Amino acid sequence: MASEAQCSAITEQGTRCSRPAGEDGFCYQHSPADEAVAEGADAAETDDQATDDSEDRRTTMSNTSTDSEIGAIRAEVADVAEDIVGYPLSGITSIDHGDDTWTVAVEVVERKSVPDTQDILGRYELTLDEDRKITGYHRTHRYRRDDTQQDV
Repeated sequence: MASEAQCSAITEQGTRCSRPAGEDGFCYQHSPADEAVAEGADAAETDDQATDDSEDRRTTMSNTSTDSEIGAIRAEVADVAEDIVGYPLSGITSIDHGDDTWTVAVEVVERKSVPDTQDILGRYELTLDEDRKITGYHRTHRYRRDDTQQDV
């Protein structure tokens, strides 16, 4: 498969992953074990189907505007945090809304180790404006994955 092809995976939000695909048809974050689009499906067809599926899932969730805003913030940060911070995203740990900004705390793997309990993780806070554009970030903590005494 050409490197310009789109990843075949379906994201947690129910849409097709927008990253470029590798030789196996998946981006660096997904694998053939993940939920994927049907072979031969074009992007528009896949997005329509994924949108229908995600709409079904959303009807079972709370429909408050805050919930959907938090979901949109989470999706935005998940898509760009690794590129901005420069390390692989391990997880999003909090999302807070202030007067006119959002603050999102993420954990990234700053140094991979064997065993993984020795990985060095960093916690970063990203600041977003009301239009969900990232306006800044900074590291707040750095620690080993197995450091259970760390209060972050």
